[in-house]
Amino acid sequence: MIRELAIQLTDKQILKQHVQLGVEIEKHRIDERGNLSVTPFPNIDQCDTTNNIKREFVVSQTEFVSPKMCTASDICDFMTDTVQEFHQVMPEDEILWPFSMPPHLPQDRDEIPISKEPADSYQYRLESRARHELGKSMNTGVHVNVSLTKPAMQKMVYHRADLSTEQDIYVKLAQYFVLNRWVLTYLFGASPVIEENYFLDGREMVRPIRSIRSSRFGFGNEIAGDYSSVEAYAKKIETAVLSGKLIAPREFYDSVRLKHVGSKDPADLLNGGVTHIELRTFDSNPFTVSGVSVEQLQLVQLLALYFLNQPAILTWQLPWLTQRARKMNYHVALEHPLALSKYYHEGLDLFQRLEQFVDEYDLGGDAEQLVHHFMGQFSCPELTLAGQLMKKVEDKSLVPFGLDQGKKMMDK
Repeated sequence: MIRELAIQLTDKQILKQHVQLGVEIEKHRIDERGNLSVTPFPNIDQCDTTNNIKREFVVSQTEFVSPKMCTASDICDFMTDTVQEFHQVMPEDEILWPFSMPPHLPQDRDEIPISKEPADSYQYRLESRARHELGKSMNTGVHVNVSLTKPAMQKMVYHRADLSTEQDIYVKLAQYFVLNRWVLTYLFGASPVIEENYFLDGREMVRPIRSIRSSRFGFGNEIAGDYSSVEAYAKKIETAVLSGKLIAPREFYDSVRLKHVGSKDPADLLNGGVTHIELRTFDSNPFTVSGVSVEQLQLVQLLALYFLNQPAILTWQLPWLTQRARKMNYHVALEHPLALSKYYHEGLDLFQRLEQFVDEYDLGGDAEQLVHHFMGQFSCPELTLAGQLMKKVEDKSLVPFGLDQGKKMMDK
């Protein structure tokens, strides 16, 4: 009976009620001059959402985590409330930095205190600091976890010949999001400039770009995932750890992770299966308290449904398609925020096909408006997040705007 009801689900119902998202957002505390905070992590015991506030890599850094929800506005409301609760326990002369790129950093990296908690991962943080330039590790961002409800997965497996199991669903989603990462970088890149001492060698950015964090100058390493299957994905990470290329599985920083509940251990994927994928490509949206907008999350939900209804990607094609997609993303990340993208026509084509999908599957006027909203940004790059930020840059810096925005967010 349950299976029959699942099969009868409409695609509109799946989009509205069965594409589950969870959001993780990292932010730094700064002082009123735009310098990184070195004060101890605040006491969060009095916060109602204590379990949703986590310590991060350095003492100034905090992660805010939402529960799994199907409604984008509910997630943003929850995250806004959680961030504002944290504001209440912060020192009065500190605010939260609204950007992914770090604020002013000290030239002496030893002045940046590494978080000693959680204790079980402290040794990893020390090894990571020794191996990587700390400036890049100070990048923050938004992670979006995507999953389907059981009924939606049953419907997909029943209707799609290339989806035999629930694991197939998540592998396919991971493949398509990896291949289209450049689209999210174009629309949601929001790190056009660097602040003081990001580079220790005195380098400066010649001009603004769409997303430093998503470029070769940003966060991450060179270990690329193998998304041909769950087994291949897990093996690639395990091999990188055994060879010393990765300190631990948690250091795998590719744009999409296959996840089993909250674990980063690839062995858990093989034993317990994939429960969701984690999209790691988003810069923080500095125009929102929550760090991400309702429209951004709704687009992720729509793209997830669209991708699952696309043809299967042949295994032999995946390596060169993935390599091409990485080059596209790096190119887009380095483009000027106000320039038409080199892949302008590809972007329009994707959203035109998405528009046809919305019409064919009767997904409703809200989905149609959402597609038009983002489609227009390919012709008008000034409407993208990076494009909007160009109006806020003063003397190659976003510190004045960041300070003003951080103070306004505390007052909301």
